[in-house]
Amino acid sequence: MERLPLDYWESLLRIGKGHEVRSFIRNLNLAQIHREQAAPLAALAHRLNLSFVAIRLLNPIIRPKGLVQKMADDNERAEYAIGLTRIGAFLEAWQILSSIDRRCNPQILLYKAFVNISQWQYRAAIPLLRDYIGC
Repeated sequence: MERLPLDYWESLLRIGKGHEVRSFIRNLNLAQIHREQAAPLAALAHRLNLSFVAIRLLNPIIRPKGLVQKMADDNERAEYAIGLTRIGAFLEAWQILSSIDRRCNPQILLYKAFVNISQWQYRAAIPLLRDYIGC
């Protein structure tokens, strides 16, 4: 397994070549992705509306079968929760996000606001967004 040039794909996305990045991600063998690149790749997939890819990538890390060598870290769990939000699994996403310490990862506030916004609960999102920009 070779490491993915995520910085390269990020730069392509930033200059408007998202279609190339999207095609690249869709053609990846997700089983061959290095664990340390899973969450950043999932974040890139979310930005390209490929949340199902992000979920498929992170699911074996979040919900491992058999012996667990390393528990999912907060970043992996947060990216998985965003994928769940995008497919409408709001309760599970909220539970995962609520289990992450927002003091260590303030972006959790933003992600929780996304869960509320996705459910048309704008008033509930406002305090989270205010806390997020105040961090």
